[in-house]
Amino acid sequence: EWQTFRGPVVGVSLITLPSPCDISPDGASPCCHLGDGYTDMIIVRACTTAEMYAHVQRNFNRKDQFDFDFVNVHRIKQCYIRAISDPEQATQNESNNQSDSARSRLVDGRAIPLPRKISRHPSGVWNVDGELLEEPSLLVR
Repeated sequence: EWQTFRGPVVGVSLITLPSPCDISPDGASPCCHLGDGYTDMIIVRACTTAEMYAHVQRNFNRKDQFDFDFVNVHRIKQCYIRAISDPEQATQNESNNQSDSARSRLVDGRAIPLPRKISRHPSGVWNVDGELLEEPSLLVR
């Protein structure tokens, strides 16, 4: 059954192997397994820089990195990700002369910093195992 998620996000990760190591004892997603046909989809919704830092820091200890209101984890067999940019926001960002650190967007009553422009596409890029893809949509099976 397909589920739909809409809203601003700062990250979407698809994890097939937990990949535990000395730096991350439980790995990025401790319950995933290569042989079960599933992948863990981790959605990090818009959050402050401090909240994102706290989420990432938990990868390096044994605390639950998913125990935040802005992080959702789903066990999936396939997904279709379609990045939808906000044309009004993109136009405003391009014409705005403020520094990157001064730009922010109000989400759920919180000021969320806007990322620097790293792509010609307003929706950004995907980093797939180190390869940058500028396609706004992905189908993963």
